Amino acid sequence: MSAPRRGLLVVAAGLAAVAWSWQIFGVREVNIAFDPIPGLEGWKSGLAGDLSAPGGNAADAVFLGIGTEAVEPLPEARLCATLFARPGPGTPVAVFTDAYCPNCRLMDPMLAGRGDLAVTWHDLPLLGEASETAARALAAAELQNGTIALREEFLKTGFAPVPSRLARAATAAGLDAGRLIADMDSPAVAARLAETRAAAQALGIWGTPAIVVGKSVVLGRLRSDGLDRLLSRPLRTCGD
Repeated sequence: MSAPRRGLLVVAAGLAAVAWSWQIFGVREVNIAFDPIPGLEGWKSGLAGDLSAPGGNAADAVFLGIGTEAVEPLPEARLCATLFARPGPGTPVAVFTDAYCPNCRLMDPMLAGRGDLAVTWHDLPLLGEASETAARALAAAELQNGTIALREEFLKTGFAPVPSRLARAATAAGLDAGRLIADMDSPAVAARLAETRAAAQALGIWGTPAIVVGKSVVLGRLRSDGLDRLLSRPLRTCGD
């Protein structure tokens, strides 16, 4: 067999292997094993991919509010309105994320770039003090209608829990940096993060990223094709 022909066969075999691996990956994502969420009628949850959590498992994930007080699960009557608070065109999607979560940094830009979604972001700081500082900053930016701009800035430059770096990021996002830093310790920000933790507690979300579509909760990183498959499935609507 000639060298060029052997080369073509090697390339073809490589492409076939790549296609096979993507097919297997796709099957793994589309066949997420969902389980009912206790206490929530019609809600279900499943694990799709890599998840960042304290200790790496559900048993080690402790849901604490702002400070040291434990947070009660959010009542079902308030759950849908809290999860899908952002109005707009597109499929309503709720995303629980963390600025220090490596899997979130891979998934969040994909979600932010999709015009077919109305994404409501929920910052769930499970990975230590730096995570909570970032969550406070993003909640404070919400008071200036600048959460999306600051989140984009963090995605571009990374987040550092240093006041000078935070002030530069806020200014680059078009925000009043002094007001943002002051608001980070406000009751409004504390209430916002406590509500996010209460929603996560109700849904059994013990790590990030997590995505909620209708009454389906998917824990772990989804790729774009996996998200497309999830959105194409008949899903129970939140509020039904």
